Amino acid sequence: FKLESPFQVAIIELGNSHLKKNDLLQVVEDLFPKQRALIGFIKVNRLFILTLKFNEQRFKEKCSRLYRILATKNPAIRIGIGLSVIETESIRHSYKDALSALKHSSNDQPIVTYAEIETKALFDHLDERTKQQFSNRILGNLSEKLIETLECFFMYNLNIEKCSRAMYIHRNSLIYRLKQIKEITSYDPQNVHDVITLQMAIWLRT
Repeated sequence: FKLESPFQVAIIELGNSHLKKNDLLQVVEDLFPKQRALIGFIKVNRLFILTLKFNEQRFKEKCSRLYRILATKNPAIRIGIGLSVIETESIRHSYKDALSALKHSSNDQPIVTYAEIETKALFDHLDERTKQQFSNRILGNLSEKLIETLECFFMYNLNIEKCSRAMYIHRNSLIYRLKQIKEITSYDPQNVHDVITLQMAIWLRT
């Protein structure tokens, strides 16, 4: 069995799956040819895939297809995908990236690549006291309603129309809330430099 680069790792969190191990492995092996992938269990509810000589986009597409198949049997499925690496010594980094991506997955985003959350993942190395101190300093005086508004506003890329529709409020109500946030925190959610600070505070809060 020859290891050929590039290498990339994905980790599948199975949740409380009632599928048998052999059945799970069969589903994965049907999508990833044995000559191009190593597959196995890390824990009872975690499966890893190490691909060899695989295109990154193709790998994500295969993982998306795998998710669609497994989610019909278990909606709690999550998949974290690490960065592609060239050296065999760097496979462990792709593995750690996949773990980090998995940590940041959610119901809204069950498949996450490390590249998508790399900035957020940098904060994982901070101690809890530092995270809490920063977040509290920026967001501490905001109500939950205003924090939820910020999260939605950022989710929709600062688009007032889309955010107001998603929150089922009038656009003027959203604008008023954004003004409140600016007055309370001294950071403007519509100013790109202030957005970075506010987004960081939200990431560190969760």
